[in-house]
Amino acid sequence: MVSTTEPTAEPAPAAPAKPVKISKKQDEGVVTNKYRPKEPYVGRTEGEVPYREGQSIGVIADGEDKNGKPHKLRLYSIASSAIGDFGDSKTVSLCVKRLVYTNDAGEVVKGVCSNFLCDLKPGSEVKITGPVGKEMLMPKDPNATIIMEFEKMVEIGGENFRLDFAVSREQTNAAGEKMYIQTRMAEYKEELWEMLKKDNTYVYMCGLKGMEKGIDDIMVDLAAKDGIDWIDYKKQLKKAEQWNVEVY
Repeated sequence: MVSTTEPTAEPAPAAPAKPVKISKKQDEGVVTNKYRPKEPYVGRTEGEVPYREGQSIGVIADGEDKNGKPHKLRLYSIASSAIGDFGDSKTVSLCVKRLVYTNDAGEVVKGVCSNFLCDLKPGSEVKITGPVGKEMLMPKDPNATIIMEFEKMVEIGGENFRLDFAVSREQTNAAGEKMYIQTRMAEYKEELWEMLKKDNTYVYMCGLKGMEKGIDDIMVDLAAKDGIDWIDYKKQLKKAEQWNVEVY
């Protein structure tokens, strides 16, 4: 007699468990929300806004909106190290792109806060809130391998730092596709996957949601070759604070 019973499928292997680590978010020295929108700091920082690498601050532009109310704050990622630009912890640097565009009606529209900041004169006082955020704080592991978009690190990383560019308007890959972050990462995906399997690799990603989805698409097949479900494994990375993402 021939059995027609289908063989039972083997369950997919569970994602490897990550070791328990000391959370960077529990560091007693990390300050958040020292200044809030209703009571912002007004001045030139002077060390009154303590922050860590990976945090953001809010800026409230002077003036009022079209309804006669104060402008809402805009968050900006901090570009300087925790000790500021001169090593005295009294300054904070932001990377600001001035927003100016023409809408469908042919009107020139200017971003409120970006233009406010770009038009400031030296010595001007600014309304600041925060600092905020713990997601993008640096790991406590001194031997960590870090994957991030951060050109400034090339100045201090030396031989231990590798920099790749992905300029979508100027570069293409071998298939003629625009060169986005995920496109560039696909070029050395095997190397990235090997690093992601290690407990001292930390990923920092900030930008459009399409970036993370593009990386998911790359890693799904690579992880499957090792019998690992990428989505489950990414959850483990997230729990271990090795996958630090802020996308919108």
